[in-house]
Formats: sequence, structure tokens, C-alpha cells
Amino acid sequence: MVTIDNGEEFKFSKNGTFTSTKYSKCSGGNFSIESDELRLKYNCKGFTTGIENTEGYITYKITYESYNLIMIPTSVICTEGCSYIYKKVSDKQ
Repeated sequence: MVTIDNGEEFKFSKNGTFTSTKYSKCSGGNFSIESDELRLKYNCKGFTTGIENTEGYITYKITYESYNLIMIPTSVICTEGCSYIYKKVSDKQ
């Protein structure tokens, strides 16, 4: 595990939109959660990450451990396995 201080952030809103600091060229879009799958669709025209599935979504299997959100990519295959752990920063909107 690699510890990162002040890493990328996601902010998920009740209306199904999100913002993120993950990509400098596009900072947001729409999201949905079905069962344990998080689906992100960035909304910047012409923007692509190269890891979207055929429907244009970046997908993750999500689990929760203590106060952490664990996101495991499913729209791309990680040969050595990969997951990202995010901790909640604040409830403030």
C-alpha cells in the first residue's frame, strides 16, 4: 500500500453529479451506484481517459472498510490487481 497525502478528491452530490481532481482536463460529470458498482461518466466534450467501458463509463466495484471507501477498477483490468482507498474528508457541502 502507498500512502498519499493530499491526493485526488471526489465529491459526490445527492443529485447524481460528481466533481474530481483526478484529471486536469475534466473535473466532473454524472455518477450512479447499482449494487456494489460505481459508474462515473465525465461530461467534458471530447474528453476520454482511455479506460472507459464500451458505454463510456469508468466503473469500480466499491466496498467500505471502517471509514474508507475502497474502489476497485472494473472497466480496466489491472494485471497485478489494484484498488484505491479514499477517506471521507467532510460532510460540509
